Amino acid sequence: MVTTTKTFNFDGIFPTCMNEYSTAIEGAFREREKYNNVCTKIGKKLGNSDGYFNFICVDLSFFLEHIKKKRIDEKEKYCKYFFYKLKDDLKEESYNCINENNCYKEIINTEVEDNNNLFNICKDNDNGFDENIFEIFDYLNKLYTELKLFSISINRCHFDDKYFNEYMRLLKDFHNNDSLSRVLTEADEQYKIYLKKLLECSDAGKLIHYFSRIFGSFFVLTFFITIIILVLCKYTSYSLYTQQIFSMLRNLWNNRRKEQHKLYNLFYIEYKNLIENNY
Repeated sequence: MVTTTKTFNFDGIFPTCMNEYSTAIEGAFREREKYNNVCTKIGKKLGNSDGYFNFICVDLSFFLEHIKKKRIDEKEKYCKYFFYKLKDDLKEESYNCINENNCYKEIINTEVEDNNNLFNICKDNDNGFDENIFEIFDYLNKLYTELKLFSISINRCHFDDKYFNEYMRLLKDFHNNDSLSRVLTEADEQYKIYLKKLLECSDAGKLIHYFSRIFGSFFVLTFFITIIILVLCKYTSYSLYTQQIFSMLRNLWNNRRKEQHKLYNLFYIEYKNLIENNY
């Protein structure tokens, strides 16, 4: 049975299942040999024995192992995410099984022959995604990936929110699903928190840019004036005036140093206020 976009339940899948998928495959890096043999057999059965399928098959195996102890009522949402990942990965390559439903059956049959039943965990769950549901999953996955990247403080001031806004705009086109609307509302609330911090980064960046222009322009101007004076002194009869000019420059430099010190203090105070407001 193919579930329509209007009736599909998106509640609880994002970002929970996405995060647990990452946790499952990252924590098992040293144990990948555990499922290597069975995934190699599955790949041959599907007519694709390259390294790409073996890699994603092992990832999916670790995710299924991660969720197998979940309660029955919890497994449904995790299995939805599993079928999304399976469909997404199968779209990247060509297989003898034609579509993800047939591929899933072939995977289960091959796994049983190898005395393994891990992929059976989700066999009782509906995996009839239409293309619209798959597209929504794909946008949600990308949307929450953007939020996850921004949540890492080292990326905060380099975050570009244009991708987030674009995915949000595309998702809002599917406006006939109440559960999706709830998911988008939750994502938007998280985004507002991050946006406030992003604006603070922007203010600090503008302040730094303003002061760097002031200091930079003064040093460039001083350099060129010095070069001109040296040329005049060496190749013209204006050397009598150079002492007066150098004296004027020295006074100008001293005055500028005082101004720079004031500007530096002002910058430090403003930057400190921004940091304190951030917390």
